Amino acid sequence: MAELQGNAPILHKYSAYFVLFFLISAIFNQYDTWLNLPPVSIHQWRQADGQTLAWHYAQGTALLKPVQFNLFQACNAHAVGELPILYWISGLMTLYLQVPDYPLRWIGLILMLGGLWAFGWLILQLTCWLLFCRHPPDLVV
Repeated sequence: MAELQGNAPILHKYSAYFVLFFLISAIFNQYDTWLNLPPVSIHQWRQADGQTLAWHYAQGTALLKPVQFNLFQACNAHAVGELPILYWISGLMTLYLQVPDYPLRWIGLILMLGGLWAFGWLILQLTCWLLFCRHPPDLVV
């Protein structure tokens, strides 16, 4: 437990630098505009598919019965594919929190930030261990 307390200043300093770097890159890359766009760019078809799943979940569709808009046939529109947990969360956010029209970008951004932070912390710990320490790092935060 003492080792964890010794890492606390490093963790706080790393987290502060990470947040500062992210805020600077967010301003530079105009995240405030990008996060509120509808499906666009070369991934427009996939984003639109994800949005239809999320829209149906916002209407009350059950998690394990995803539904797409079926424009080509007048038959069953149930979709088969991946487990649509992100689209289900997006639909719940739209239904209960009245968040932006396309919350999938926000969910993806949060997942990316968490993953980048954890990867950076792992690299920091392993670098410290390889350069300065003789025993393996305690990777628990």
